[in-house]
Amino acid sequence: MILEQFLEKKAGINFAPIGKYKMLYFVDDMNMPARDPYDTQNAIALLRQHRDYEHWYDKNKLTLKNIKNT
Repeated sequence: MILEQFLEKKAGINFAPIGKYKMLYFVDDMNMPARDPYDTQNAIALLRQHRDYEHWYDKNKLTLKNIKNT
């Protein structure tokens, strides 16, 4: 939710920062999240998925969200 608060819906499943701006996420410490029972770290996995595929999934609707200009 924190990563999405400054994004607006552009068209369909595309989301981007307000206007024509680009957004930069600053991550302070990547090693802090504790591992879950599946031996993954949720915050790191979400950032890796976004960096590799430029999308993540909506937790409520279980649909794909394309995240651009971040």
